[in-house]
Amino acid sequence: MLHMSTWHEGEIAVQTRAGVRAEADELTGMYRRAVEPGMVGFLAQQRFAAITTVDSAARTWIAPVAGEPGMIDVPDPRIVRLNKPLIETKLPIDDIRATPKTGMLVMDFARRIRVRINGEAAVQPDGSIVVEIRQLYGNCSQYIQRRTVIAPAVAPHESRIDVGTQLTESQREMIANADTLFLGSVHPESGADASHRGGLPGFARVESPTHLSFPDYPGNKMFNTLGNVDVNPSVGLLFFNFETGGTLQLTGRASVDWAESRAQQFKGAQRVIDVEIGEIREVVEATALRYRFEAYSPFLTQQ
Repeated sequence: MLHMSTWHEGEIAVQTRAGVRAEADELTGMYRRAVEPGMVGFLAQQRFAAITTVDSAARTWIAPVAGEPGMIDVPDPRIVRLNKPLIETKLPIDDIRATPKTGMLVMDFARRIRVRINGEAAVQPDGSIVVEIRQLYGNCSQYIQRRTVIAPAVAPHESRIDVGTQLTESQREMIANADTLFLGSVHPESGADASHRGGLPGFARVESPTHLSFPDYPGNKMFNTLGNVDVNPSVGLLFFNFETGGTLQLTGRASVDWAESRAQQFKGAQRVIDVEIGEIREVVEATALRYRFEAYSPFLTQQ
């Protein structure tokens, strides 16, 4: 078992409140600081990731990274690189130059596998991003919907960015229909993190044009995200339209509602996360990558 300093004060506080401190300490052996040989090939095959960054105004964002196989490589076991020539989505270069703390979640939807890579990032001359690994670990397949690629990235398309502070009717509809979202959070010292949330359509609810909520289902008991929020409420959300390649990015402030009566409004939830929205960025056709839906996670359909 690693030393308890594996966890920062926010994670310890949330683990304690949830009654899982002992179980969490048993999981510390999952953390790695380098890519093991067997994972190099897996990363090289992937076409989609989500990356958490902090902008010059100290706001948290989480952005999509979509491209061709080879867009993620491992030049050194302690370094992961996002290869700009193979990536068609806009990389958050300005954010990384302002704040190197970075969290990345690499997703294989077809095999329902996710890998978290957190560390310090830097921008290379060609616009590629290298991440020096602080934490790397695989997550279980809970709540990942199975999808397969039907159209590759790096194809002709026109992107358009719309910025606002309140959700439009079409944006509210996109959230209401979503079965997947990505959540970025940051601890001032321990760094950034990117996580995944999945549910049946409607699991993310728009309470008002500037407020949404979603359930916190049982997970790995580490509470990386909720621990970060306990210390720093700044978060980023990403919704990805798998059929059109469009994205919806939100930055705002999160809070956790522990009331059992509130959690009961979401089947299977243990808590509810509320987000007050500060800014919205919608990108129409952010990528040419398209997915076909195959099946919901059995963790959701068997609840």
